[in-house]
Amino acid sequence: LAADVVYDEGAPSLLSPLLHQLTAVDGKVLLTDNADRPYADERRDALLTLLCREGDFELVEQRAMEVTLESRQGSRFSIVHCELVRQS
Repeated sequence: LAADVVYDEGAPSLLSPLLHQLTAVDGKVLLTDNADRPYADERRDALLTLLCREGDFELVEQRAMEVTLESRQGSRFSIVHCELVRQS
């Protein structure tokens, strides 16, 4: 479990090898990110591309949704949730 893992522009290239190392075949990676980040979809998409380009991971779900949480920043958030499964 981690937070703000794709916030830094160098994160995708660091996370991809780590997730390849830590995720067993048939294991899942769940990635959820705020939809209103200043970098938009760029870094999340970069990570997804790195994970899926060799066929190691398959993106089985990507969906936008609204969630309600009590927090200092507000209570309603737009997020993008991705689920990947390790293939090999």
